[in-house]
Amino acid sequence: MRKLEKLNIRDIKHLCLHLHCGQKELFNWCKHPERHYYHCEDRIIKNKKRPTHTPIGRFSEIIYNLKSLLDRLELPDYLHGGVKGHSPIRNASCHIGKAAVLNFDLEDFFPKIRPYLVHRMFNRRLGCSPP
Repeated sequence: MRKLEKLNIRDIKHLCLHLHCGQKELFNWCKHPERHYYHCEDRIIKNKKRPTHTPIGRFSEIIYNLKSLLDRLELPDYLHGGVKGHSPIRNASCHIGKAAVLNFDLEDFFPKIRPYLVHRMFNRRLGCSPP
């Protein structure tokens, strides 16, 4: 499948076309997102207890469609986390011979990302219309 530089989603109808859902369905998920996830507080990932939120039912299909769309984006070479074919070894290789290398584990990183930052990324970087 062809890689994309930008998504260029024009409007809500265009987004729904890509996600294979109706506008009413999409707005319902946006109003009550907590209803469409299975919440588990005690899942152990990499020897740490972590809360997980797994999409359920029809919502999981829409999330899969969104992931498939986002997977088509061309990513910069410097991105490694969560990118298929990239690994910690590949990430580390570009730092060999550097005077200093810093490694950070940002606590509660994802909960600290605010909706306006996500909106701005889709609007400015990915060419989607504000709605």
